[in-house]
Amino acid sequence: MPWPPAGAVGLLQVPCRRTGPPQALAAGLRDCYSGTEEFEAPSASACSRRLLHPLEACTGPPPCTCTARAPEPAAKRPRGDRERGRVKLHMPRLTVRLVLLSALLSLVAALVCTLAADRLAAAAQADAAAQHWEAAFQGYQAALRFTPWRHSLRRALDASSRSWAPEYEGAAEPAVERALIEALADSGSASSLSLVLDSSMATVPAGPFWMGDRQGRNDEQPVRRIILKAFLIDRYEVTHAQYAAFVEATGATPPRYWSDGEYPPGTAAKPVVGVSWQQAQAFCRWAVKRLPTEAEWEKACRGEDGVTYPWGETWHPERANVGLQSGDAWPTRLDDVWTWLEVGGAPDSPRLLPVGSLPGGASPYGVMDLAGNASEWVQDAYNWAGYTESPSEDPLISQPPWNHVVRGSAWIDLAGQQAQVAFLSRCAARSSSHSADDPRVGFRCARDFPGTPPDE
Repeated sequence: MPWPPAGAVGLLQVPCRRTGPPQALAAGLRDCYSGTEEFEAPSASACSRRLLHPLEACTGPPPCTCTARAPEPAAKRPRGDRERGRVKLHMPRLTVRLVLLSALLSLVAALVCTLAADRLAAAAQADAAAQHWEAAFQGYQAALRFTPWRHSLRRALDASSRSWAPEYEGAAEPAVERALIEALADSGSASSLSLVLDSSMATVPAGPFWMGDRQGRNDEQPVRRIILKAFLIDRYEVTHAQYAAFVEATGATPPRYWSDGEYPPGTAAKPVVGVSWQQAQAFCRWAVKRLPTEAEWEKACRGEDGVTYPWGETWHPERANVGLQSGDAWPTRLDDVWTWLEVGGAPDSPRLLPVGSLPGGASPYGVMDLAGNASEWVQDAYNWAGYTESPSEDPLISQPPWNHVVRGSAWIDLAGQQAQVAFLSRCAARSSSHSADDPRVGFRCARDFPGTPPDE
Protein backbone atom coordinates (compact mmCIF):
# COMPACT_ATOMS: atom_id res chain seq x y z
CA MET A 1 0.00 0.00 0.00
CA PRO A 2 1.49 3.37 -0.94
CA TRP A 3 2.15 5.66 1.98
CA PRO A 4 0.37 7.88 2.52
CA PRO A 5 -2.80 6.63 0.78
CA ALA A 6 -4.45 8.96 -1.68
CA GLY A 7 -6.90 11.32 -0.02
CA ALA A 8 -5.17 11.20 3.37
CA VAL A 9 -4.28 14.89 3.32
CA GLY A 10 -6.07 17.09 5.90
CA LEU A 11 -7.45 14.27 8.06
CA LEU A 12 -5.83 15.51 11.25
CA GLN A 13 -8.26 18.09 12.67
CA VAL A 14 -8.25 18.19 16.45
CA PRO A 15 -5.76 15.43 17.23
CA CYS A 16 -5.92 13.30 20.31
CA ARG A 17 -2.29 12.11 20.62
CA ARG A 18 -1.58 8.89 22.49
CA THR A 19 1.50 6.63 22.75
CA GLY A 20 1.97 3.13 24.10
CA PRO A 21 1.25 -0.50 23.22
CA PRO A 22 -1.21 -0.97 20.35
CA GLN A 23 -3.84 -2.55 22.65
CA ALA A 24 -3.78 0.42 24.99
CA LEU A 25 -3.80 2.82 22.06
CA ALA A 26 -6.79 1.15 20.52
CA ALA A 27 -8.66 1.11 23.81
CA GLY A 28 -7.84 4.75 24.36
CA LEU A 29 -9.51 5.60 21.10
CA ARG A 30 -12.87 4.98 22.76
CA ASP A 31 -12.35 8.05 24.92
CA CYS A 32 -11.63 10.39 22.03
CA TYR A 33 -14.81 11.51 20.25
CA SER A 34 -13.92 14.99 19.04
CA GLY A 35 -11.90 15.17 15.81
CA THR A 36 -9.33 12.44 15.01
CA GLU A 37 -7.13 9.97 16.86
CA GLU A 38 -3.39 9.92 16.11
CA PHE A 39 -0.86 7.55 17.57
CA GLU A 40 2.26 5.52 16.63
CA ALA A 41 2.19 1.80 15.78
CA PRO A 42 5.00 -0.64 14.88
CA SER A 43 3.60 -1.27 11.43
CA ALA A 44 0.80 -0.45 9.08
CA SER A 45 -0.75 -3.89 9.61
CA ALA A 46 -0.67 -3.48 13.37
CA CYS A 47 -2.24 -0.10 12.96
CA SER A 48 -5.02 -1.60 10.85
CA ARG A 49 -5.62 -4.52 13.19
CA ARG A 50 -5.63 -2.57 16.43
CA LEU A 51 -7.73 0.42 15.51
CA LEU A 52 -11.37 0.20 16.53
CA HIS A 53 -12.34 2.55 13.75
CA PRO A 54 -11.65 2.53 10.02
CA LEU A 55 -8.03 3.30 9.02
CA GLU A 56 -7.80 6.76 7.54
CA ALA A 57 -4.03 7.13 7.06
CA CYS A 58 -0.76 5.60 8.00
CA THR A 59 2.11 7.87 7.12
CA GLY A 60 5.85 7.35 7.14
CA PRO A 61 7.96 4.21 7.30
CA PRO A 62 7.36 1.74 10.11
CA PRO A 63 6.91 2.42 12.92
CA CYS A 64 4.32 4.69 11.41
CA THR A 65 1.87 7.27 12.65
CA CYS A 66 -1.73 6.09 12.33
CA THR A 67 -4.61 8.45 12.06
CA ALA A 68 -8.23 7.40 12.47
CA ARG A 69 -11.30 9.59 12.44
CA ALA A 70 -13.39 9.25 15.59
CA PRO A 71 -17.04 8.32 15.09
CA GLU A 72 -19.46 11.21 14.70
CA PRO A 73 -22.01 11.51 17.49
CA ALA A 74 -25.47 10.33 16.55
CA ALA A 75 -27.45 13.10 14.93
CA LYS A 76 -29.88 14.66 17.37
CA ARG A 77 -33.50 15.24 16.44
CA PRO A 78 -34.59 18.86 16.50
CA ARG A 79 -35.89 19.84 19.91
CA GLY A 80 -39.35 20.60 18.61
CA ASP A 81 -39.72 17.13 17.08
CA ARG A 82 -38.51 15.50 20.28
CA GLU A 83 -40.99 17.50 22.35
CA ARG A 84 -43.83 16.70 20.01
CA GLY A 85 -42.97 13.05 20.25
CA ARG A 86 -42.95 13.24 24.01
CA VAL A 87 -46.38 14.91 24.02
CA LYS A 88 -47.75 12.19 21.77
CA LEU A 89 -46.18 9.50 23.91
CA HIS A 90 -47.71 10.83 27.14
CA MET A 91 -51.04 12.16 25.78
CA PRO A 92 -53.19 9.26 27.12
CA ARG A 93 -51.59 9.58 30.55
CA LEU A 94 -52.12 13.37 30.48
CA THR A 95 -55.77 12.94 29.50
CA VAL A 96 -56.38 10.53 32.37
CA ARG A 97 -54.77 12.95 34.79
CA LEU A 98 -56.92 15.83 33.54
CA VAL A 99 -60.09 13.75 33.85
CA LEU A 100 -59.17 12.72 37.38
CA LEU A 101 -58.35 16.32 38.30
CA SER A 102 -61.66 17.53 36.86
CA ALA A 103 -63.55 14.86 38.79
CA LEU A 104 -61.73 15.79 41.99
CA LEU A 105 -62.51 19.49 41.53
CA SER A 106 -66.18 18.68 40.84
CA LEU A 107 -66.31 16.57 43.99
CA VAL A 108 -64.75 19.34 46.06
CA ALA A 109 -67.16 21.92 44.58
CA ALA A 110 -70.15 19.68 45.34
CA LEU A 111 -68.92 19.18 48.88
CA VAL A 112 -68.47 22.92 49.42
CA CYS A 113 -71.94 23.64 47.99
CA THR A 114 -73.49 20.94 50.18
CA LEU A 115 -71.84 22.32 53.32
CA ALA A 116 -72.97 25.85 52.49
CA ALA A 117 -76.51 24.64 51.76
CA ASP A 118 -76.61 22.69 55.03
CA ARG A 119 -75.69 25.81 57.00
CA LEU A 120 -78.32 27.91 55.24
CA ALA A 121 -80.95 25.18 55.62
CA ALA A 122 -80.22 24.86 59.34
CA ALA A 123 -80.67 28.61 59.81
CA ALA A 124 -83.88 28.50 57.74
CA GLN A 125 -85.19 25.62 59.83
CA ALA A 126 -84.60 27.64 62.98
CA ASP A 127 -86.45 30.60 61.44
CA ALA A 128 -89.34 28.32 60.49
CA ALA A 129 -89.51 26.94 64.03
CA ALA A 130 -89.78 30.52 65.28
CA GLN A 131 -92.43 31.19 62.57
CA HIS A 132 -90.23 33.76 60.87
CA TRP A 133 -91.56 32.62 57.51
CA GLU A 134 -90.04 35.34 55.38
CA ALA A 135 -86.53 34.60 56.65
CA ALA A 136 -87.16 30.86 56.34
CA PHE A 137 -88.26 31.24 52.73
CA GLN A 138 -85.17 33.27 51.88
CA GLY A 139 -82.90 30.75 53.62
CA TYR A 140 -84.34 27.71 51.86
CA GLN A 141 -84.24 29.52 48.53
CA ALA A 142 -80.57 30.40 49.03
CA ALA A 143 -79.80 26.80 50.03
CA LEU A 144 -81.49 25.49 46.88
CA ARG A 145 -79.33 27.72 44.73
CA PHE A 146 -76.30 25.83 46.07
CA THR A 147 -77.87 22.35 45.78
CA PRO A 148 -80.85 22.49 43.38
CA TRP A 149 -81.02 18.67 43.22
CA ARG A 150 -82.15 18.28 46.85
CA HIS A 151 -85.89 17.67 46.83
CA SER A 152 -86.12 17.92 50.63
CA LEU A 153 -85.08 21.57 50.43
CA ARG A 154 -87.60 22.17 47.65
CA ARG A 155 -90.39 20.75 49.82
CA ALA A 156 -89.26 22.90 52.75
CA LEU A 157 -89.25 25.96 50.46
CA ASP A 158 -92.80 25.21 49.35
CA ALA A 159 -93.94 24.73 52.94
CA SER A 160 -92.42 28.02 54.09
CA SER A 161 -93.98 29.77 51.09
CA ARG A 162 -97.44 28.50 51.97
CA SER A 163 -97.01 29.54 55.58
CA TRP A 164 -95.58 32.97 54.90
CA ALA A 165 -97.63 33.86 51.81
CA PRO A 166 -101.14 32.36 51.92
CA GLU A 167 -101.75 33.64 48.39
CA TYR A 168 -99.39 30.88 47.23
CA GLU A 169 -102.37 28.51 47.29
CA GLY A 170 -104.88 31.16 46.30
CA ALA A 171 -106.19 31.52 49.84
CA ALA A 172 -105.99 35.30 49.83
CA GLU A 173 -108.35 37.45 47.83
CA PRO A 174 -106.71 38.69 44.61
CA ALA A 175 -107.61 42.24 45.55
CA VAL A 176 -105.70 41.90 48.84
CA GLU A 177 -102.65 40.59 47.04
CA ARG A 178 -102.73 43.37 44.47
CA ALA A 179 -103.03 45.94 47.24
CA LEU A 180 -100.00 44.44 48.96
CA ILE A 181 -97.97 44.55 45.74
CA GLU A 182 -98.96 48.14 45.11
CA ALA A 183 -98.11 49.18 48.67
CA LEU A 184 -94.69 47.51 48.53
CA ALA A 185 -93.96 49.10 45.17
CA ASP A 186 -94.90 52.55 46.46
CA SER A 187 -92.84 52.09 49.61
CA GLY A 188 -89.69 51.37 47.63
CA SER A 189 -89.21 48.03 49.37
CA ALA A 190 -87.97 46.18 46.31
CA SER A 191 -86.71 43.16 48.25
CA SER A 192 -90.04 42.55 49.99
CA LEU A 193 -91.88 43.13 46.72
CA SER A 194 -89.67 40.56 45.00
CA LEU A 195 -90.28 38.05 47.75
CA VAL A 196 -94.06 38.38 47.52
CA LEU A 197 -93.99 38.10 43.74
CA ASP A 198 -91.59 35.14 43.80
CA SER A 199 -93.90 33.22 46.10
CA SER A 200 -97.14 34.08 44.32
CA MET A 201 -97.80 31.13 42.05
CA ALA A 202 -101.00 29.60 40.74
CA THR A 203 -101.59 25.85 40.82
CA VAL A 204 -102.64 24.25 37.54
CA PRO A 205 -103.94 20.71 38.22
CA ALA A 206 -102.95 17.66 36.25
CA GLY A 207 -105.21 16.55 33.44
CA PRO A 208 -106.18 17.19 29.82
CA PHE A 209 -107.00 20.34 27.88
CA TRP A 210 -107.55 21.28 24.24
CA MET A 211 -104.49 22.89 22.64
CA GLY A 212 -104.69 24.82 19.38
CA ASP A 213 -107.35 26.74 17.47
CA ARG A 214 -109.23 25.68 14.34
CA GLN A 215 -109.75 29.35 13.46
CA GLY A 216 -106.10 30.19 13.95
CA ARG A 217 -103.04 29.93 11.75
CA ASN A 218 -101.60 26.68 10.45
CA ASP A 219 -98.99 26.57 13.22
CA GLU A 220 -101.84 26.33 15.79
CA GLN A 221 -103.25 23.17 14.26
CA PRO A 222 -104.37 20.47 14.51
CA VAL A 223 -106.33 21.00 17.70
CA ARG A 224 -105.24 18.23 20.07
CA ARG A 225 -106.13 16.88 23.48
CA ILE A 226 -102.99 17.29 25.59
CA ILE A 227 -102.40 15.79 29.03
CA LEU A 228 -100.11 17.62 31.46
CA LYS A 229 -98.75 16.92 34.92
CA ALA A 230 -99.69 19.37 37.66
CA PHE A 231 -97.49 22.43 37.83
CA LEU A 232 -97.18 25.88 39.37
CA ILE A 233 -96.86 29.04 37.31
CA ASP A 234 -96.06 32.59 38.37
CA ARG A 235 -99.26 34.54 38.85
CA TYR A 236 -97.47 37.63 37.52
CA GLU A 237 -94.81 38.37 34.95
CA VAL A 238 -91.27 38.84 36.28
CA THR A 239 -90.86 42.47 37.30
CA HIS A 240 -88.06 45.03 37.34
CA ALA A 241 -87.58 44.53 41.09
CA GLN A 242 -87.15 40.77 40.71
CA TYR A 243 -84.81 41.05 37.76
CA ALA A 244 -82.72 43.71 39.53
CA ALA A 245 -82.10 41.24 42.39
CA PHE A 246 -80.95 38.69 39.82
CA VAL A 247 -78.61 41.20 38.15
CA GLU A 248 -77.12 42.18 41.49
CA ALA A 249 -76.62 38.58 42.61
CA THR A 250 -75.18 37.17 39.37
CA GLY A 251 -73.68 40.12 37.49
CA ALA A 252 -76.03 39.50 34.56
CA THR A 253 -76.38 42.20 31.92
CA PRO A 254 -79.37 44.51 32.58
CA PRO A 255 -81.78 45.41 29.77
CA ARG A 256 -80.66 48.18 27.46
CA TYR A 257 -83.33 50.66 28.58
CA TRP A 258 -82.05 50.63 32.17
CA SER A 259 -79.68 53.42 33.18
CA ASP A 260 -76.42 52.56 34.97
CA GLY A 261 -77.78 49.12 35.79
CA GLU A 262 -80.98 50.45 37.38
CA TYR A 263 -84.53 50.29 36.08
CA PRO A 264 -86.47 53.53 35.49
CA PRO A 265 -87.65 55.12 38.75
CA GLY A 266 -91.12 54.16 39.92
CA THR A 267 -91.32 51.02 37.78
CA ALA A 268 -90.39 48.30 40.31
CA ALA A 269 -93.69 46.44 39.80
CA LYS A 270 -93.69 46.69 35.99
CA PRO A 271 -92.65 43.65 33.95
CA VAL A 272 -89.08 43.51 32.70
CA VAL A 273 -88.78 43.34 28.91
CA GLY A 274 -85.95 43.34 26.41
CA VAL A 275 -84.30 40.20 27.79
CA SER A 276 -83.17 37.25 25.68
CA TRP A 277 -84.51 33.72 25.98
CA GLN A 278 -81.19 32.67 27.54
CA GLN A 279 -81.42 35.44 30.14
CA ALA A 280 -85.00 34.48 30.98
CA GLN A 281 -83.96 30.85 31.38
CA ALA A 282 -81.02 31.89 33.59
CA PHE A 283 -83.29 33.96 35.85
CA CYS A 284 -85.77 31.13 36.34
CA ARG A 285 -82.99 28.71 37.24
CA TRP A 286 -81.56 31.24 39.67
CA ALA A 287 -85.01 31.52 41.25
CA VAL A 288 -85.15 27.70 41.52
CA LYS A 289 -87.83 27.58 38.85
CA ARG A 290 -87.90 27.16 35.06
CA LEU A 291 -89.60 28.62 32.01
CA PRO A 292 -93.07 27.13 31.39
CA THR A 293 -93.51 24.92 28.38
CA GLU A 294 -95.71 26.16 25.57
CA ALA A 295 -98.44 23.68 26.51
CA GLU A 296 -98.30 24.72 30.18
CA TRP A 297 -98.60 28.38 29.23
CA GLU A 298 -101.64 27.72 27.03
CA LYS A 299 -103.42 25.62 29.65
CA ALA A 300 -102.76 28.27 32.31
CA CYS A 301 -104.34 30.79 29.91
CA ARG A 302 -107.45 28.95 28.74
CA GLY A 303 -108.14 26.26 31.34
CA GLU A 304 -109.59 22.82 30.69
CA ASP A 305 -112.57 24.22 28.76
CA GLY A 306 -110.35 25.83 26.12
CA VAL A 307 -111.66 29.41 26.15
CA THR A 308 -110.39 31.76 23.46
CA TYR A 309 -109.19 34.55 25.76
CA PRO A 310 -108.11 34.26 29.40
CA TRP A 311 -111.49 35.64 30.55
CA GLY A 312 -113.78 33.95 28.03
CA GLU A 313 -114.85 33.92 24.38
CA THR A 314 -115.35 37.62 23.66
CA TRP A 315 -112.61 40.16 23.05
CA HIS A 316 -112.50 42.96 25.65
CA PRO A 317 -109.58 45.36 25.02
CA GLU A 318 -110.08 46.99 28.44
CA ARG A 319 -109.04 43.71 30.08
CA ALA A 320 -105.59 43.62 28.47
CA ASN A 321 -102.83 46.22 28.34
CA VAL A 322 -102.45 46.31 24.57
CA GLY A 323 -101.50 49.33 22.49
CA LEU A 324 -104.00 50.47 19.89
CA GLN A 325 -102.82 53.06 17.40
CA SER A 326 -103.77 56.66 18.16
CA GLY A 327 -102.30 59.81 16.66
CA ASP A 328 -99.47 60.29 14.16
CA ALA A 329 -96.58 59.51 16.48
CA TRP A 330 -97.11 55.75 16.43
CA PRO A 331 -93.78 53.89 16.15
CA THR A 332 -93.12 51.88 13.03
CA ARG A 333 -89.81 50.29 14.10
CA LEU A 334 -88.75 48.44 17.23
CA ASP A 335 -85.87 50.88 17.67
CA ASP A 336 -88.43 53.64 18.21
CA VAL A 337 -90.17 51.59 20.90
CA TRP A 338 -87.09 51.61 23.13
CA THR A 339 -87.39 55.38 23.49
CA TRP A 340 -90.91 54.99 24.85
CA LEU A 341 -89.59 52.62 27.52
CA GLU A 342 -86.79 55.00 28.52
CA VAL A 343 -88.55 58.36 28.57
CA GLY A 344 -92.18 57.56 27.85
CA GLY A 345 -94.38 58.76 25.03
CA ALA A 346 -97.35 61.08 25.05
CA PRO A 347 -99.63 60.96 28.12
CA ASP A 348 -102.09 58.68 26.33
CA SER A 349 -99.46 56.54 24.59
CA PRO A 350 -99.04 52.80 25.32
CA ARG A 351 -96.88 51.90 28.27
CA LEU A 352 -96.16 48.99 30.56
CA LEU A 353 -98.43 48.72 33.60
CA PRO A 354 -97.63 47.27 37.02
CA VAL A 355 -98.36 43.56 37.00
CA GLY A 356 -101.93 42.63 37.88
CA SER A 357 -103.30 46.10 37.14
CA LEU A 358 -106.20 44.69 35.12
CA PRO A 359 -107.88 42.02 37.29
CA GLY A 360 -110.59 41.47 34.70
CA GLY A 361 -107.98 39.80 32.51
CA ALA A 362 -107.27 36.94 34.92
CA SER A 363 -107.29 33.39 33.54
CA PRO A 364 -109.43 30.53 34.95
CA TYR A 365 -106.54 29.75 37.35
CA GLY A 366 -106.05 33.37 38.42
CA VAL A 367 -102.95 34.00 36.29
CA MET A 368 -102.61 37.67 35.33
CA ASP A 369 -101.53 39.50 32.17
CA LEU A 370 -101.45 36.51 29.84
CA ALA A 371 -102.94 38.87 27.28
CA GLY A 372 -101.18 42.22 27.07
CA ASN A 373 -98.42 43.92 29.06
CA ALA A 374 -95.43 41.78 27.99
CA SER A 375 -95.32 38.97 25.50
CA GLU A 376 -93.58 36.01 27.11
CA TRP A 377 -90.82 33.53 26.36
CA VAL A 378 -91.57 29.84 26.93
CA GLN A 379 -89.27 26.83 26.92
CA ASP A 380 -90.16 25.46 23.50
CA ALA A 381 -88.42 26.07 20.21
CA TYR A 382 -90.63 27.22 17.34
CA ASN A 383 -90.77 24.71 14.48
CA TRP A 384 -93.35 26.23 12.07
CA ALA A 385 -95.02 22.82 11.68
CA GLY A 386 -97.80 23.03 14.25
CA TYR A 387 -98.69 20.12 16.51
CA THR A 388 -98.90 17.18 14.08
CA GLU A 389 -95.84 15.38 15.46
CA SER A 390 -96.04 16.73 18.99
CA PRO A 391 -96.48 14.20 21.84
CA SER A 392 -99.87 14.12 23.51
CA GLU A 393 -98.42 14.12 27.05
CA ASP A 394 -96.22 16.90 28.42
CA PRO A 395 -94.94 17.99 25.00
CA LEU A 396 -91.75 20.02 24.62
CA ILE A 397 -90.27 21.03 21.28
CA SER A 398 -86.49 21.48 21.40
CA GLN A 399 -85.53 22.20 17.77
CA PRO A 400 -84.36 24.48 16.26
CA PRO A 401 -82.50 25.85 19.30
CA TRP A 402 -82.05 29.36 17.86
CA ASN A 403 -85.75 30.20 17.46
CA HIS A 404 -88.05 30.12 20.49
CA VAL A 405 -91.78 30.49 20.98
CA VAL A 406 -93.25 33.74 22.28
CA ARG A 407 -96.76 33.68 23.73
CA GLY A 408 -99.27 36.43 24.48
CA SER A 409 -99.79 39.90 23.08
CA ALA A 410 -97.73 42.93 24.15
CA TRP A 411 -98.16 46.43 25.51
CA ILE A 412 -97.50 47.78 22.03
CA ASP A 413 -98.00 46.43 18.53
CA LEU A 414 -96.42 48.08 15.51
CA ALA A 415 -99.64 47.68 13.51
CA GLY A 416 -101.78 48.82 16.43
CA GLN A 417 -105.01 47.71 14.78
CA GLN A 418 -107.90 46.36 16.84
CA ALA A 419 -108.39 43.16 14.80
CA GLN A 420 -104.67 42.35 14.75
CA VAL A 421 -104.27 42.90 18.49
CA ALA A 422 -107.34 40.78 19.28
CA PHE A 423 -105.99 37.96 17.11
CA LEU A 424 -102.60 38.01 18.85
CA SER A 425 -104.23 38.06 22.30
CA ARG A 426 -105.89 34.65 21.87
CA CYS A 427 -104.56 31.97 24.23
CA ALA A 428 -103.70 29.73 21.28
CA ALA A 429 -101.82 32.39 19.29
CA ARG A 430 -98.17 31.55 18.63
CA SER A 431 -95.26 33.74 17.67
CA SER A 432 -91.51 33.34 17.69
CA SER A 433 -88.30 35.27 18.02
CA HIS A 434 -84.56 34.71 17.86
CA SER A 435 -83.77 38.29 18.81
CA ALA A 436 -81.38 38.98 21.65
CA ASP A 437 -83.63 41.76 22.90
CA ASP A 438 -87.15 42.85 22.02
CA PRO A 439 -88.86 45.72 23.91
CA ARG A 440 -92.15 43.81 23.83
CA VAL A 441 -90.98 40.50 25.29
CA GLY A 442 -90.68 39.50 28.95
CA PHE A 443 -91.36 36.23 30.74
CA ARG A 444 -92.70 34.42 33.79
CA CYS A 445 -91.48 31.22 35.46
CA ALA A 446 -93.01 27.89 36.39
CA ARG A 447 -92.18 25.04 38.71
CA ASP A 448 -93.06 21.37 38.99
CA PHE A 449 -95.77 20.70 41.53
CA PRO A 450 -94.27 20.06 45.02
CA GLY A 451 -93.12 16.48 45.39
CA THR A 452 -92.51 16.03 41.66
CA PRO A 453 -88.84 15.69 40.58
CA PRO A 454 -87.77 18.72 38.51
CA ASP A 455 -87.24 18.39 34.79
CA GLU A 456 -83.59 18.28 33.71
